[in-house]
Amino acid sequence: MALEKYIGPNETIRLSFGMSIQYFTMQIILITLFFAGLAWFLQAVPYFVWIITTVGVITLWYRSHMFVTTKYFVTEDKIYKKTGIMWTKLQSSKDEEIENMEVRQGFFGKIVFNMGTINFKTATVDSQIELKNVADPFKRKKQIEAVFALP
Repeated sequence: MALEKYIGPNETIRLSFGMSIQYFTMQIILITLFFAGLAWFLQAVPYFVWIITTVGVITLWYRSHMFVTTKYFVTEDKIYKKTGIMWTKLQSSKDEEIENMEVRQGFFGKIVFNMGTINFKTATVDSQIELKNVADPFKRKKQIEAVFALP
């Protein structure tokens, strides 16, 4: 995917990554098992099976869409978060605006998936960026800090 069209003319992408593949895979497996089990349990009522199957397919499509279209990338001056294909949302924040970088990992994120969330707090409330479901978030935080430290 050509992320260069989202950055300024004097910027180059130094780091690019997406959501955790392990977390996405586990989500898809659990969603599939949940809706398949629910459809099997309610198989005596055919209309429920169709409704449950439809809701399951829509849920799987949405989670897959979020995984495929969410990209995080860092230039020497900014951090970016891009989501969506048809309705693209691009968030960015300059490195000098970032006051604090916070990494959050829940129990399963730390023990099972090795993923977490990196939150960038800025002086302005409307430009805060949250990078969700990042694989190895502490390593990514160090990589982002190293990019911003470049001369």
